Formats: sequence, C-alpha cells, structure tokens
Amino acid sequence: MIDNELHISPAYFIEDDRFTIEEIADSKLTIEISDSFFRFSIKNEHDKIVWLEDFSLAKARNTADHLQSIIENHRFLSVRFWDKIHVLIHAKQKTFVPIHLENQSLADRYLQSLFGLPMESTIQLSKRGSYLYHTNEEILNFFKEFYPEDKLILHLADSALENEPAHMLTFHQEGASLFVHENHQNVFFVNDLKAVIEYIKNKDLSNVKLCGEITEYAKNYKVLENAGLKAELIKHAGDIRFSQYFQDCPFHRYYLLFRAS
Repeated sequence: MIDNELHISPAYFIEDDRFTIEEIADSKLTIEISDSFFRFSIKNEHDKIVWLEDFSLAKARNTADHLQSIIENHRFLSVRFWDKIHVLIHAKQKTFVPIHLENQSLADRYLQSLFGLPMESTIQLSKRGSYLYHTNEEILNFFKEFYPEDKLILHLADSALENEPAHMLTFHQEGASLFVHENHQNVFFVNDLKAVIEYIKNKDLSNVKLCGEITEYAKNYKVLENAGLKAELIKHAGDIRFSQYFQDCPFHRYYLLFRAS
C-alpha cells in the first residue's frame, strides 16, 4: 500500500512542454534510483534532454510500492514503448573486480566476504571487469516485469562514470561513493568522509571531481577544502545537449543521470 499522506509529485522538475507522448517511441528514458530519491530524464530523437523530474523517497514507508505508484500513474513513465530505457541503481554494498565474474555463487561469496553479511549479488560485466552490488530485488523485478526486456538496461549507477577522465566523488543525502580510475579502478560507498579523504591522500589521487548532493556552500565541501583536497564540482559537459529550459539546472547534482542519458 502507498502512504496516502505522501504527495506523489516531483520535488524538482524541468519540463519542455513541446515534448509529447507521440515522441516516446523515438526517445530515451533514463531513470536513477537511490534510497532517498527517484528521478528520470528524457532525451528526444534530436539527442537533447528535454525533461527532468526528481521525486523524494525519503519518507516512503515502502520504497518499492511508492516507486511503482509513481511509474504506473505517470503520463510518460507508464508508457512502455520507449526507444530505450536505462535504469541506474545506487547501492551501498558494491565493488568492482578486474575480471569477468559470471559465477553467481562466487559473486555472492565475494560480497559476503567484504560486508560480513549473506547477500545476493547482482553482476554487471564491463570491458574492464565486473561490478558486483546488492540492491532491492523487489524494485529490480518490478522494472523487469513492467518494461519490455529488449528495451531495458539495468546498471549500477556508478558505472556511468567508467569513461570519465576524473576520479568521481558522488555525494548522497547520507554518505558518499568514490569511483576510482586508472590502475586501481574500484567503487565503494562510505559513511565517513574522513575515511574518503584519507584514501584519496594515501592513493595520491589527483583530479577528483564532485557530483550529487553537494554545493560549494555545503559543510562537506568545506571539510574537503580544509583537508587540502583540490576537488571541485563537475562542470557542464559540452557533449550533453539540453533544451533551452535547462539553463538554471544544477548540473552537478544530476550528472550521473545526464551522463547516462
């Protein structure tokens, strides 16, 4: 059951009202999900992002039910005939291994050894190895059942950063995820920012960019500055094209979503 007291309306949105349902078959839907939010963007047939909606899930008693209600009652999300549907899933229990690991029981044991709890791993293969992560199976199954299999791609959200030239520190409402490139590629979640700072310094990582739930005025940004890290907010990427209505959009906050679009 959905919490009746919760408004199922976006906390933030940008709409180009020239976009219509008739364009969906030639457009790409990109969805990003975490414990605290559900957001999506639409890229039209001209490779321009024309729509953005960001919903809070922070007060939802049942995240899967709330998410399902948003999708089933939305004029665009409830449509199944998109050209492509890309779903980015955030996870706290995650890692990267530099081999193609396709054995499910081995992947499960690998995550269990890292986090000390029995858990089922979702495996995502990439050119450089395998992402292993644990997530809400109810949400995964909903997407698999709701959208056509030949249109749907489910990915660990951080994997959208694999081809970035910089190391990426993504802030969440609670905690942060660090994506490390070069010879030590890895991705992990931490609650303690001091531990991230220590890791970055010990590994002598330069060119660290920030995205997600952070601004230059945030406490965490000041902590990074005071620690002597020259990390800065990710800037607009010139190869991502937008409708004219996105000029005031906080680009760094939605970078993962836009990069995967």
